[in-house]
Amino acid sequence: MISCEQQNVWSQQPTGWSTLAIGMDKNHNVLVIFSQQSYSVHDLIEILLSLPISIYNAMYLEGGPQASLYLSTKNSTIERYGGWEDSPDSHNSLRLWWPIPNVIGIVRK
Repeated sequence: MISCEQQNVWSQQPTGWSTLAIGMDKNHNVLVIFSQQSYSVHDLIEILLSLPISIYNAMYLEGGPQASLYLSTKNSTIERYGGWEDSPDSHNSLRLWWPIPNVIGIVRK
């Protein structure tokens, strides 16, 4: 999505979808990026590059309904669901978990 030269390397698409990505900022912090709002990936990258977060690079992980985010800590839980921009059931897909093809788990040492 975003090269190590901080360049948008994704071609423009006519439609959009929810996106999950992982990246890094210039201070080497890992960024988990989730957009429930449907954007073309190209446009989402332009938004990310315009933010004051010093994003260094980013890799696309998943899109559409499979682009879901679940984060659980001792004090809180966040659940977000992805969807397609122009799908007839796009509103329903934002409320239903789809099978998750990839899981990233993080634990404190």
